[in-house]
Amino acid sequence: MKKILIFEKDSFLLSELKKFFTHHNYYEFNVLNSLKNLEAYIHSELDLITINLDIDNSIEIAKTIRVYTQSPIIFYTNYNCTNIIDTILNIKNCYLVSFSNIFKDTNFLFIVKKLLFNKKVYLNKEFMFDKEKNQLYKKNKPIKLTNKELKLFKLFLENQNKLISNETIEHFIWDKPINSITRIALISKLKSKLEGNFIQNIPKQGYIFLTNF
Repeated sequence: MKKILIFEKDSFLLSELKKFFTHHNYYEFNVLNSLKNLEAYIHSELDLITINLDIDNSIEIAKTIRVYTQSPIIFYTNYNCTNIIDTILNIKNCYLVSFSNIFKDTNFLFIVKKLLFNKKVYLNKEFMFDKEKNQLYKKNKPIKLTNKELKLFKLFLENQNKLISNETIEHFIWDKPINSITRIALISKLKSKLEGNFIQNIPKQGYIFLTNF
């Protein structure tokens, strides 16, 4: 069952979204219309977040969400928004859809299906991660990860080939600054399970998860 978080104030659009997700068998969704109570949801595993671009502080909502989770975000709107397209696209893993009738919009459906059912991520010819099962494999053999190792791996996965600061890692894994020895130990364990591949240390800054497959 897919978990979807919807940011919407308009009762009609909210009804249309619920019809859309129910019609396509995405049954589990929660609704918010502001940043209030956000923390109760973003610490859970979300498969998709949708945000009406026309609600107050929609961009700030997305930026706040990105502090806690790398789940994909779809912005949708009825209006011309060319003036903020660059801002939206600079937020990692965000998409923009313009529609007149969301229930019949094929582009929206295509993006939703692509995001929810793109299950397997190939890191190279040996390593693969199955998003649906939350399982890392090497040559089809499962690699056991602890909860924190898995959370760290998914953070790296959603930010491939980008510098992730030490502070971001600590906040994402522990929700607070921690002893650097603890952070380094966790990263070393994950790196060992990846057989030294992918994770590159940038001294005094953070790490880059390098993939080129």
